[in-house]
Amino acid sequence: MKKLISLLLLTCTTIIYSQDIVDLENFYTDSPENSKFKHYKDIQNKFIPFIGTWRSTTGNVTFILTLWKESHVPFPNAQNPKFQIDELRGHFKLIENYQTSSETIIFSSETGVGGTSPTGWPGVLFSSPIQTQMASGTIYDISAPPNTQIPRRNFVLTINPGNSPVTAEWNVSSSGTFQIENQPLTYSIPINAILTKL
Repeated sequence: MKKLISLLLLTCTTIIYSQDIVDLENFYTDSPENSKFKHYKDIQNKFIPFIGTWRSTTGNVTFILTLWKESHVPFPNAQNPKFQIDELRGHFKLIENYQTSSETIIFSSETGVGGTSPTGWPGVLFSSPIQTQMASGTIYDISAPPNTQIPRRNFVLTINPGNSPVTAEWNVSSSGTFQIENQPLTYSIPINAILTKL
């Protein structure tokens, strides 16, 4: 009898918490009511061309962008998940005199806001691309000095087909900030650049 009850409870729990796996493209067309308990997955592997390290150098400063895939990201947050989604996430570095004996890291987004936060961010770039050659989303330029605004920007990364090595156009536009009163708005990341995949 105990085994039967345990099996029945396990079956009910599995049914209640089971999750439909659907293509990420459906995320943009599903209604909020229809998205509950779904996992919007990169079934078609559209993230693959973007994953890796990208570089652009202007003068003696190099911008390094590292992208990876996170699966099963709870949305809107881990405490109150309505559904799960695959995301493209990233970090960036600004490096002076890249790959020389005097190389200096100006900033790494892995260190946190203004380079002084004791804990880093899990990522400062967020996207869920549904096109093979183009990703768009949000990037936070947390290299701003402490106690200033943290610029939030929209980005578009468009891969140039047929290039070897692989290159992409990087374009950024303003989308707002975490406002701190009476502080200047500063940006450190490139706004328009050609990135090369390493």
